[in-house]
Amino acid sequence: NKAKQEAEQQEEADLGITAEIRTDSITEVLVEFDNVRYSTTVDKSILLHNSTDTPLSLIDYDATCRCTWVDLPQKAIAPGEAGEVVLKFDSRGEYGSVGNYVDIRTSDPRCRIGIWMSAHVN
Repeated sequence: NKAKQEAEQQEEADLGITAEIRTDSITEVLVEFDNVRYSTTVDKSILLHNSTDTPLSLIDYDATCRCTWVDLPQKAIAPGEAGEVVLKFDSRGEYGSVGNYVDIRTSDPRCRIGIWMSAHVN
């Protein structure tokens, strides 16, 4: 049914960026900030769905640049549930095309999350 498919696509668009955490894999997410004014901070929310059979805590992260960081959920994400991560980018000191990577560690070493970020600072 075309109307149902369009409604599902609109619901997905309303949710923003979503990704699924699976066992024995790296969940990779691409976040594009597009054009960002110099000396501003922008952010985007990412909804992470836990598709494993155990609760997952997002413990810590490493970023390739101090200009990029994440706010992690304070409690574990139960199986079948979702948790929100907010990726933030501060454009001070950055010019032109910028690309960074954030590696998030979880309570299960078999499950990792990688966020690729891009922006164009002008």
